[in-house]
Amino acid sequence: MSCTGTATSNALTMGNYAPVNSVAPVVSGTAVVSQVLTTTDGTWANSPTSFSYQWKRGATNIGTNATTYTLVAADAGQNITCIVTATNEAGSANATSNALAIIDTIVQKSGSASAAAYDINMVLNSSYANYSTQIVRVRRSGDNAEANYGVASNGYVDWSAITTWVNSGGGTQNGFVVTIYDQSGNGRNFTQSTPAAQMQIIASGALLTDTGVGSGAVARAAMKATGTQFYGIAASTAMFNFLHNGGDGWITSVQRFGSVADPNARYTLIGNANAASANIGVNVGYMDLVAGLFNNATELAVYRGVGGASAAISIVNNTLLPNQVSIVNWQLDADNATALNRTATWTNNGSISQINVLTNAPSTSNSTTNMQWGASGNGSNALVGSFQRLIIWNANLSTQRTTITDLTNSYYGAY
Repeated sequence: MSCTGTATSNALTMGNYAPVNSVAPVVSGTAVVSQVLTTTDGTWANSPTSFSYQWKRGATNIGTNATTYTLVAADAGQNITCIVTATNEAGSANATSNALAIIDTIVQKSGSASAAAYDINMVLNSSYANYSTQIVRVRRSGDNAEANYGVASNGYVDWSAITTWVNSGGGTQNGFVVTIYDQSGNGRNFTQSTPAAQMQIIASGALLTDTGVGSGAVARAAMKATGTQFYGIAASTAMFNFLHNGGDGWITSVQRFGSVADPNARYTLIGNANAASANIGVNVGYMDLVAGLFNNATELAVYRGVGGASAAISIVNNTLLPNQVSIVNWQLDADNATALNRTATWTNNGSISQINVLTNAPSTSNSTTNMQWGASGNGSNALVGSFQRLIIWNANLSTQRTTITDLTNSYYGAY
């Protein structure tokens, strides 16, 4: 008797597994409204066969199923991420990218195109084509080499990289600002080719900074002036007539006047009349003169080309603290029918200051001199302190003033 049998063995089959992420996706790009962000897929095990993408603004879904996303106005001030979903025949899994904080650009936020815009720390205008390469031009004293710098991918000037470059020049390792590029796109660059007249930004290898007194304020790069430093816009006598011919002008600035608690001085911030009433143009700055009973005052003067007969003068006492970073909004409307409304000033988040009583007709001619940022050309008004931002609009932005001030303060922490 015999029997036969068949031995059967079941082959062990390895099952399929859903994708597993080992390296998260990375979102990159310039974090400024209108720019394009791109995400990688990340690194995955178990051989994904397809990927899908969900861009997010905070917790809100945005964008489309794509590896790129173009930033829009609603993204300003928000964190943008991308969730990547990897899929194979066994299932799907998600991985979330890094978050990019999107810069809220002040020119777009103001709702009005600027006539000129300058900031040595950040991009102000997402439409400015050259902000990745031209925000400031710096000279290092070791070998007098010069180099342009723009903003990094996060929308801010990389002063650490600039300081490293300055320190690589040998010799005395000081850095000076040669040019502050106009971010309005109008090419109205403030520049200074004379070394002694350039404001300093790096001293003995260390970046010069100023810090506001507001909650959470941090040190920001600041150009330092000691009296005779200034920048000019070449052939600009016809460029800023709206500041004196009756057209509305608006200036927002971030600066610190003085180096002591009681400077007893008159400092020009900007002007195109050399601070002389016989010239045509404006002078904007700070007044603290015991002889004239001026005390920590903002100064706006509109000169009409007639000695002793200006179109508007506003010197408002006790509006600026010396030796403290301040955000100031200055409004000029030199032919307003109401004399009081020809000039107005707001410091930080304070109330309006107005004092003008003059009703002389402003000049409609070109300004007498080119626009200058710093010491006036006639040598009567020096500039001592630190300086970070200056924006000029050909508009009345009183309804946007709070937005402009709050947005500026969110970075500079002046109050």
